[in-house]
Amino acid sequence: MDYGTATAIIEVLRGSSASHVLDRSWLVGLCALVVYVALAPPHVVAADNAEFATLGALGGAAHPSGYPLYVLWLRAWSWLPGTSPAHTAAIATAILGALSIAVLHAACRAWGAPPPRSPWRCSARRRSCSRTTARPRCSR
Repeated sequence: MDYGTATAIIEVLRGSSASHVLDRSWLVGLCALVVYVALAPPHVVAADNAEFATLGALGGAAHPSGYPLYVLWLRAWSWLPGTSPAHTAAIATAILGALSIAVLHAACRAWGAPPPRSPWRCSARRRSCSRTTARPRCSR
């Protein structure tokens, strides 16, 4: 199957395992959102951060190139309950980052990437694992 076209990707996502892939992707995205929101700074971190926090709260245009989609995104999410405009902008950016991770995970799984494996789990052909060292060693 040709995975280079949009119709081929849609056909893969409509397959029987598509719901499982998408469900797991949303779980990955939700975990990323929780971590991002927990680590979102409530204060201004750098110069561009101050500019975008102000634009998210009041509107306007950023420095060239203007970042129009990002400013619209910040304005759309300006109602979020943050402790400051900078915190609200950080939470809106965290939502965007979590969505990006969920979409990336779904795309990788749809294109055949295997699920991640635990470093302590051995493959089926290996018999035992040792967790005593920093890097797990499996014996045959």
